[in-house]
Amino acid sequence: MIKGRLKSWKTTIVGILLVLSSLAYLYFVESNDKLIFFGMLISGILLLFSPDTYINAVQGLLLKLTKKAEKINIEDEINK
Repeated sequence: MIKGRLKSWKTTIVGILLVLSSLAYLYFVESNDKLIFFGMLISGILLLFSPDTYINAVQGLLLKLTKKAEKINIEDEINK
């Protein structure tokens, strides 16, 4: 029962952090840019209600890219 409610906890936490950081940016930065504020605020609100599949997709993409980079580095060492 609790597992169903906490299913999308990663994007919810990132969304909350973005909303809070946008409010802190507006409050603490004297020469603040409204575009940055609204961009972070809208992104945070969208992440609050989005599923974790987006973060899982980004994690999968980063893992693929790092594996390719490691493979290239190993091949460079072999060719030296």
